[in-house]
Amino acid sequence: MRLTRRAALQSGAAALAAPAIGGLLPSVVSAQERAWKHGLSLFGDLKYPAGFKQFEYVNAAAPKGGAARLMAFGTFDNFNMVVAGVKGSLVAGIDLLYDTLMVSALDEVSTEYGLLAEAVSHPDDHSSVTYRLRSNARWHDGKPVTAEDCVASLKRWQARDPMGQKLADFVVEWKPVDAKTFMLTLKEPYGLVIEALGKPSSNVPFIYPKRIAETPADKQISEYVGSGPFVFMKDQWRPGEKVVYEKFKDYKPRPEPASGLAGGKTAYLDRVEWVVLPDIQTAINALQAGELDMVQQPPFDMLDMLEKDKNIQVVDLNKLGTHFAFRFNTLHKPFDNPKVREAALYAMNQKDVLQSGVGNPKYAKECKALFACDAPNSTIKGWEDKLTSNYAKSRQLLQEAGYDGTPLVLLAASDLNAGRQTPVIKQQLEQGGFKVDMVTTDWQTVLARRSRKEAPDKGGWHGFITTLASADLLDPVMNFFTA
Repeated sequence: MRLTRRAALQSGAAALAAPAIGGLLPSVVSAQERAWKHGLSLFGDLKYPAGFKQFEYVNAAAPKGGAARLMAFGTFDNFNMVVAGVKGSLVAGIDLLYDTLMVSALDEVSTEYGLLAEAVSHPDDHSSVTYRLRSNARWHDGKPVTAEDCVASLKRWQARDPMGQKLADFVVEWKPVDAKTFMLTLKEPYGLVIEALGKPSSNVPFIYPKRIAETPADKQISEYVGSGPFVFMKDQWRPGEKVVYEKFKDYKPRPEPASGLAGGKTAYLDRVEWVVLPDIQTAINALQAGELDMVQQPPFDMLDMLEKDKNIQVVDLNKLGTHFAFRFNTLHKPFDNPKVREAALYAMNQKDVLQSGVGNPKYAKECKALFACDAPNSTIKGWEDKLTSNYAKSRQLLQEAGYDGTPLVLLAASDLNAGRQTPVIKQQLEQGGFKVDMVTTDWQTVLARRSRKEAPDKGGWHGFITTLASADLLDPVMNFFTA
């Protein structure tokens, strides 16, 4: 039987969320004056009232007990979220190990519910926000999670994350009030506290014990103690091979039902193991043989076959979707010239790329919106004539830019769906007037080469295709293209 992530870990909606915070003058509100609320949103009223019993898409019949063996990509050598992808590959399942202060609800845009936070409040002038932690939150070593742990962790995250750095411009201080309460005081109104502290992906503002959070933000951590529902089994860790988590017996989840990433993280399984299988065909064979319980990112051309297998269930756990994106390296010629990058945008088109890389229209659609399709900030303004393979326009712009025929070094990850689309991009760029050299490798090698700043002809690169979770594209502050 194939187990989905939702079956492995019910991550339910919690009680309270951070509001859009702002204010003109710092102020302190006494505990008696605070109004602790069950949730807040940037867009109108909350979908669910106080005291609700069930989220609409919770799987109450998820299997319980046993173990799951999953396939994932990467080398599993990095537990430091703030440097992931630059110094190694982030370990799979890290969100089983660590909790965040706030988390997003998947069926409400810009709405955050508490996880480690039991409640949140703010004064009428929006000059501060106060978080109250759950009294039963414990680290895996048995010690309680404290306000000092949260303050140290958020300061470390803030130093490296783009949204955290923007938030820092508005912060007067992070200050513990007591062992289970801390306050964020702001200089002036700032409406993106919700998105910042509830980020669903890189860089996630995980909470660490204070002693670990005091590790410099650009250094790897060396101790892996979390407060999540699973414990990291260090003695079974094999970088580049597997990572293992076992259920934390003393974990006390929030009482609320599941809402995507939010709320009561009830551990239904006793053990979760991720293994590295760089060859996707080997992984699919292992899935069909019952040696794996789940494979992420199966090739689109295999989905028809997998859907016909009565022992396998093909599910879409990412309802917001994923965007394929071309990543330019603007440090070196010719993409240091905006006009050359614009030429590339005219040369490429989505239709052919999606047809080649996906094929089945059930799993793909054209979308030029930088802030995700069908989202509150969705717009294609300025992109109406881009990504249409207007080769004449591309060649014209290259001539105006003085492009000298320098070959583009495109990296292609053959083990990912995104990388498999690179040959089509290569062809489109060539028809648009570029010279292109494509370097085919695996995703881990792409990551290693991406971190290099040398010239492309000396081991660097010009571009590659990657995937972006739509949850990371919903607004300009957290958006990959504008942050």
